[in-house]
Amino acid sequence: MRQEFFRDVQEFSDYLDSILRPLVKLEANEGSASVSGIARKYTGDLATNFSENGVQKFMYQVSSFVESRERKSKGKESWPKINSRKIIYGLESSNPPEPGTKTVLEQKFLSYQSKYSEDKQTWKRFLREVEMRLLSLLLLNVRNKSQA
Repeated sequence: MRQEFFRDVQEFSDYLDSILRPLVKLEANEGSASVSGIARKYTGDLATNFSENGVQKFMYQVSSFVESRERKSKGKESWPKINSRKIIYGLESSNPPEPGTKTVLEQKFLSYQSKYSEDKQTWKRFLREVEMRLLSLLLLNVRNKSQA
């Protein structure tokens, strides 16, 4: 059980990292905020939000950021939105999914929830460990903007 638990923590945090890392890099390269501050914006209450609301707030944060980037660039910079959508939906092409298509994010979350939520302590621990590992991955793999 322990090996499976930690493998699941690793798999889910790796998946979330694949969504967030490009966005954190983008945000870190364009502003004066630190990688730590940016990463914590996305991961700070992840365990609580996932426990209480599922993935909705996380999806909103991601979609809000990528929509804002696309709008500011007047549509010229749409890669963050396309990339995020492909990962969240598990798409091969950059075309939008059909209406009603379930996201891979929701499917993964529901799978882990059904596996661990019978015991509330185990479910909370799973989410806390995903949150901590995700933050660690972002801090280890995204560099702060170079100060010239």
